[in-house]
Amino acid sequence: MQDVTWRAQVEARVWDLEGELQRVGAQKPTKTSSWSEDPDYAIAKRNIKLAETVAANVPRLLSWRWLRRWASGSDVETAWGAIHRAEAALQMILSVETIKARLPDLRAGISSTLAGDGRSDEYTRALEHVEKRAPAEIGDEQRECVRVIKSAIDATSDAAYSNIRNYRNWLLMISTIVAAGLITVAVVHSRNSEFLYIPEAHSAGKQGADVAQIESAGAVGGLLMALFALIRLTVYSGPVALPLWQALVRVPAGAAAALVGAILLQSGLFTSIVPQTRTELLGYAVLFGAAPEILLRFLDNKVNAATAAARPKNDPLKSVPPQKPIPSAKEHGEGESAEGGSGGTGDDSGGRRP
Repeated sequence: MQDVTWRAQVEARVWDLEGELQRVGAQKPTKTSSWSEDPDYAIAKRNIKLAETVAANVPRLLSWRWLRRWASGSDVETAWGAIHRAEAALQMILSVETIKARLPDLRAGISSTLAGDGRSDEYTRALEHVEKRAPAEIGDEQRECVRVIKSAIDATSDAAYSNIRNYRNWLLMISTIVAAGLITVAVVHSRNSEFLYIPEAHSAGKQGADVAQIESAGAVGGLLMALFALIRLTVYSGPVALPLWQALVRVPAGAAAALVGAILLQSGLFTSIVPQTRTELLGYAVLFGAAPEILLRFLDNKVNAATAAARPKNDPLKSVPPQKPIPSAKEHGEGESAEGGSGGTGDDSGGRRP
């Protein structure tokens, strides 16, 4: 389902960009004799075609090719990277009216995606200078400024997506290893009851607890906590669906915690705790299965923070922070003079001024 969603989003964006390219093509080029000779037009056209090809190339579901692409995120990153490159190139050839109309979107992207970044204030001031100019005064220098800012926003968002994809893969690897280990232990115990023997109170002979039952009870406790976690976690509509995997990791974690807890409970290690009957032990297993929730809640906060940076600006769950008042030119000039008087250069952007 997630695979279908992102492909539909890419296709919709490709159609929008093709329409913009057609509107540009209907205008008379200012730098070359024809649009086919304009390098920015060629870059936009080539990347739009690449994104369309990637979105249309759908591997067979659950095939090795599909699994490899799903784990690496190559299709998603290639398609959206091509779209972002096409959008950046279009900034150099779109009409001035279109450029100015989209400046508020760029300011929103700076506030939400580049929040806390050292470039955000300078980028915001640069956009304000472009916005104050008359259409006739916006040339290649201002267009390049807008292109650089948009590329920085897109690159930050793409990096955030890559980070959460890697984190999802680690969650899946750990969950798979734990689940495989638990299944192996349950199967071996079913063949040899002396393996991982867990005594039960009031049991006849040497009959011990069923490891598979304990693991199942713990998984039920973990599943219950997973449902609560999905309510608490911020839903992310992207192709990674990290909150879902973060919630489901509670199932194998709960099963493992239940098994360890049952061993400690029934082993007599703690003299103040007496061994339990089978029914009581299964009840404790459910509680042990929910116990990892305390630790996993800290990971939930990290998941919410990671997915927030990767959401697109038009995601309804992504709110744009209130923008800070932009220092006036006079205040900015006074700040630079003060820095100059103290022996500074008056520019701490490291040459990143657009």
